[in-house]
Amino acid sequence: MRFKIWLICILLSVTYLGLTFAGKTTPKIGIIGGGIGGASVAYFIHELLPNARVDIFEKTGLLGGRLNVSMILGNGYETGGSIIHPKNKYAVDLANKFGLEPRSPTGEALSITKDGEFIFNTSKWTIITIIKTLARYGLNFNYLEATISGFIEKFSRIYDFQKDGKTFRTTEEMLEAMDPMLLNLTKYEFKGILQEQGLSENFIEEMIQAITFVNYGQDLSIHSFVGSVAAAGAASSLWSVNKGNKQIPEKLAEDSKAKVHLNTGVTEIQRLSDGTFLLFNGKRELGVFDHIVLAIPLDASEKLTFTGFTSPPYDYPASRKYHRTVATLVAGWTNDKYKFRSSIISCVPNWYNSISLIHPTILLVAEKYPVYKIFSPKPLTEKQLDSIFEERHHVEVHDWLAYPEYNAIPPKIPNFILAPRLFYLNAIEWAASAMEMSLISGKNIALLIAQEQNEI
Repeated sequence: MRFKIWLICILLSVTYLGLTFAGKTTPKIGIIGGGIGGASVAYFIHELLPNARVDIFEKTGLLGGRLNVSMILGNGYETGGSIIHPKNKYAVDLANKFGLEPRSPTGEALSITKDGEFIFNTSKWTIITIIKTLARYGLNFNYLEATISGFIEKFSRIYDFQKDGKTFRTTEEMLEAMDPMLLNLTKYEFKGILQEQGLSENFIEEMIQAITFVNYGQDLSIHSFVGSVAAAGAASSLWSVNKGNKQIPEKLAEDSKAKVHLNTGVTEIQRLSDGTFLLFNGKRELGVFDHIVLAIPLDASEKLTFTGFTSPPYDYPASRKYHRTVATLVAGWTNDKYKFRSSIISCVPNWYNSISLIHPTILLVAEKYPVYKIFSPKPLTEKQLDSIFEERHHVEVHDWLAYPEYNAIPPKIPNFILAPRLFYLNAIEWAASAMEMSLISGKNIALLIAQEQNEI
């Protein structure tokens, strides 16, 4: 009997020590949102804290968030984020690690429209495109490329900082560490900065504004940091992942060993008296966690409820809004005006931002009809679709709040830390929304959690 009591005491002691040890080094982490940002947090936490218990809660039935592939007439087409810059170190390294094959753009011709008229067209022949570009815009592209190269060089310093374990509590702190100039760019509208660089008015208002419309659906009044990110996204060496960029978040979640809960939205975060968090889906309890990562946009149209906090961790200011973008995928034949035009971008506010011929990222059957992706500020009417297409055999609409409204001087960018052990990954997208920005923010939050666990 004494032996049994002694053995139970030993087991209880070991269990207690194990839990104490776990409290320091193996926290329970709840991640709300299964996009590339949320999946990256899980992945980087697994690298830094391999024994941590991580749960990902995704309200839809798929991982990937704004990265998605739609099946149309037997083939898969990219509907969300579709480009990766060769200097995006995390995206490039992860694609290589997971054995994901790159897929280069087809290099098809570009047309720019203004008030419904075509004002500039490139050619499938490079020499003709060069001649046309020099004739209309002179050497402005060269000047822009030099400016953006300097921007990318400064931005790339973040990778060395994170390799050394440096953490940031705010986006402003992160940008200033890269270079004070980058933080300063968030304070001025893009058009003014381009004018200071000596770029011509027609190049700014036609080519650059077309770039900001196709990337962010907004004009040159956006702040200069996000404008620079958009301009970098116009490089010729961009690529995507064969069979869809959504494979990156899927592989990140798989490699992280996290427990994924699909079709499970979180509606409430309750802070308990011991500092932990209880998550709810409606009235259903989802579990108690030591750390919570919000990897979703916090928008007033779909508020997350916070209870048990001494003060609200997020106040949903009216000035902080998300921009509506509608992606319409159409399989069919265009009318004569749009025939033989692969990529059309409006350089002024219009009922469409861009019309692009897209190719399957998953090719399973021969394409029966060409497929086009149209970005617009609101759903297209039947009349508008008829003005583009003479035949439509499939129409699919994706309507979402894609990225913030980037005013010239944005409202205060939210902190990465909203409250002790409550983190906001999407804070970074108020500087710029992009896949690589989400990966950088995911790494920063994983480092912050590991730092709290005294593991770095």
